[in-house]
Amino acid sequence: MSWVANQIYAQPQAMVMESLAREPFLANQMFHINDLEGIRFQWVRDRFFTDDPPTEIRHGVPEGGLLAVSPHLYSNGYSVKDPPPKEFCELFFEGRPSHGHPPSEKWSSISPADSPDVLLPPDFDESYYPLSLQRFLKSVALKTGTPVTYYWSSMWGGDVEEEIGWAFDSSDHVYQFVDNESALVHSADGQRTEKDRGVLQMLLAHLGLDLPTGFFALHEGSFDWKRYWLR
Repeated sequence: MSWVANQIYAQPQAMVMESLAREPFLANQMFHINDLEGIRFQWVRDRFFTDDPPTEIRHGVPEGGLLAVSPHLYSNGYSVKDPPPKEFCELFFEGRPSHGHPPSEKWSSISPADSPDVLLPPDFDESYYPLSLQRFLKSVALKTGTPVTYYWSSMWGGDVEEEIGWAFDSSDHVYQFVDNESALVHSADGQRTEKDRGVLQMLLAHLGLDLPTGFFALHEGSFDWKRYWLR
């Protein structure tokens, strides 16, 4: 079974949302996650909201919440008895590039007015990753003075095929999956190997979110995104 994440995370500040909304593709694809009540899978709820089972995966949300933009969602996470609104389905379920498609395909309409240089790993494939999106996100980070991140991951059968994240903060950082034990950290200082934290843990730390493990409740397939949608 495949799983893909191809989305933006940022702080839910008005100036950030206004800047992102200048790109028409993003304007109605924003979510403000200010709690984790959207967790619906009972196994996960038990570990987040009770003290009986092991709770090592438990995390919260940053103060003020988290802004997610154009998350990759799955229709099978919703019951036919409680379907999302039609507009939600059309935006997030129909005709969206999925597993096997390059991450750049989804963001092809992004055309930033400003194109600042962004940090790229060695041997970076500019046609595969959404460089125009990354330049736009960096311009938003520079304009607002707040960190903005982009995350891409592709899995098959529970195994990570690809995982990489960009954090546009006071400086650029790129976090790149190597294997289950290590990740590469690219910055203006060069490249190093990190063995204590994974890509997503390092990426979301820029937004004030501390993940104790690589588990992230928003990436569990039945998470109820529709309750956080900013229409």
